[in-house]
Amino acid sequence: MRKRLIKRLSMVLLLCMVFISVATACSSASKSEDLKSTSHQSESAAADQSTAVATEEAKADTDGAGSSKSAIGAGGEGPLSGSTDQRKLIYQANVTMEVKNYGKAQTELQNKIQLVGGYLLQFSDQKSDYELGGNFTFKVPANGFMDFMQQLGKMEHTKYERQLQGQDVTEEYVDLASRLKAKQVVEKRLLGFMDKAVNAGDLLKFSSQLAEVQEQIEQIQGRMRYLDQNVAYSTISLRLYQPIESTDPGLLAKDKTFTERMGITLEKSWDAVVTFFQGLILVLIAIFPFIIILLILAIPLLYYYRKQKRKKIDL
Repeated sequence: MRKRLIKRLSMVLLLCMVFISVATACSSASKSEDLKSTSHQSESAAADQSTAVATEEAKADTDGAGSSKSAIGAGGEGPLSGSTDQRKLIYQANVTMEVKNYGKAQTELQNKIQLVGGYLLQFSDQKSDYELGGNFTFKVPANGFMDFMQQLGKMEHTKYERQLQGQDVTEEYVDLASRLKAKQVVEKRLLGFMDKAVNAGDLLKFSSQLAEVQEQIEQIQGRMRYLDQNVAYSTISLRLYQPIESTDPGLLAKDKTFTERMGITLEKSWDAVVTFFQGLILVLIAIFPFIIILLILAIPLLYYYRKQKRKKIDL
């Protein structure tokens, strides 16, 4: 009887231990699942925040590109649609012109530049034994560039050479405008962060970032202004010159025959001889007064010397 009771109590105790073990395992599994769920939710929230920030920046870039295209284009068409009127083109020209009268051509050129609304950037004037000329660099309005080139070709000349070149900067301008819009969005955001900063460390950090962004904005705006100026006014480089004949026989000696060069050499030799005797005569004329003075002083001395010599002979 006693053995049966002990056996039953052992069975009950064993069942209780099994139940407690199962309950403990279930509780541990439940807690593990809860921790995994919490960690997953935190990672999802961080990912959503990063995605939101990236989406906002991408939207700023897209809005900047869209506003830039609408500013350049017209009638809802993009700047790269192929229409020349909607593109930003920089025109340049190199011209070489030989004229008969350099002074007259120079005056006519300056008048044409003023009439078209252009201005002179650089000018250099030179003269040699062979030519008289100058180099001009000036700008004219782009909308009258081709008309001005035609007027330039109508000037009186003996030789005329020109080279035209165009550079399409539309894509660069659109990219700069998009970058400018994005940088301005970042600038506005940093200004907001500075207003909400509560300690000096954050304020210094935002201020440094803001200065860097504003410097980038100034660089982009400077490049855009440079492109706008060169698009609005085309650049023309002109070399204007008038050939002249040299009056120095030596410079033209290489163009003469042997007989002509021999005559030039003999002429130079004779000129040298004439120059020598002319110089000698001038020297004699210069010392002539001194010779007269010496003669005046020498005659009494010579007379006195002869008189003393005669006295010695008489003695």
